[in-house]
Amino acid sequence: MNRPPRTLSRPELPLWLAFAACFAAMLFQTFRFAPATFQRSRTVVSNGDAKFYEPLLIFLSEVSAAIPPGSTVSLVAPSGQDPRNWQDYILAIGQFPRQRVVFAGRFVGTAPGGEVPRFAACYRGQFLDDRFRRVRQFPEGNLYEAAR
Repeated sequence: MNRPPRTLSRPELPLWLAFAACFAAMLFQTFRFAPATFQRSRTVVSNGDAKFYEPLLIFLSEVSAAIPPGSTVSLVAPSGQDPRNWQDYILAIGQFPRQRVVFAGRFVGTAPGGEVPRFAACYRGQFLDDRFRRVRQFPEGNLYEAAR
């Protein structure tokens, strides 16, 4: 059975032209605001509005690779700053899938009696606490281990 090739009917032609115009407009908008690059992004926020988190995410990724699975870790603020930052705590939970994250507000500052983690990661600053010693320095921060 040989069928003759299908041709566009008169009512279908404007629909296809409208589709092509919308597709062309979408491509124009995409490449106007976000030039096409064929390289892998460093983090999930590298090309978005939250790009300011990129150095922190890279730092946490480096720290995660440097400490053993199953260890306890906390993202601590530099000495002299408030350790009770819930947003950084939630971010740390997502970046340390193989470790257990301890909230810094439970053992630093006014609440020194809580669980002390084995490792403390300090982003952009020094963490001065007699219970910890620095074991590694990264471009964006330092990694400390509990001096037990």
